[in-house]
Amino acid sequence: SGGTGLTISSGDDFTLTGASYNVVWDSSDSALEFADSAKAKFGASGDLLIYHDGTNSYIDEQGTGDLNIRSSATLRLQNASGTNFLYGTTGGEVVLYYDGNAKLSTASGGITVIGNIANSSGDMTIDVAGDLILDAAGNDVIFKDSGTTFGQITNDSGNMIIYNSGSQMLKGLSG
Repeated sequence: SGGTGLTISSGDDFTLTGASYNVVWDSSDSALEFADSAKAKFGASGDLLIYHDGTNSYIDEQGTGDLNIRSSATLRLQNASGTNFLYGTTGGEVVLYYDGNAKLSTASGGITVIGNIANSSGDMTIDVAGDLILDAAGNDVIFKDSGTTFGQITNDSGNMIIYNSGSQMLKGLSG
């Protein structure tokens, strides 16, 4: 003590006293404990900041470069109970989750969407460079407007049947 900003207390704890916030080495927890809004700064100009403001926690990259988070194996972003938000592997697979359930995953051949694709802001355009293949795994392809079916393509033993508003419009016979 004595104007240096460093206080060593019993139990081998010490406090670094700042103008507004303190940092304590708590030897019983084996932890460096930052008060709310006290920042851990990294880089010559404080390019990277890690802190908690009493409500939210932050990792701020404020320098000229990128923020890179690396892992030699799996990278997961999870909530406090361990439920995944995002999961990535060194092989390139990335999975996005909603409420702990996988919704979109990447693979070498493209992406897999688990569930519905919705666009609430207007028209949706699917722009493809080659063929557009709808594979309903032997089931129907159904066209809806505001939840009401207005068209359907059915596979009937290899014959394609097209319906409009419930009425058969065209039947293509195989062979």
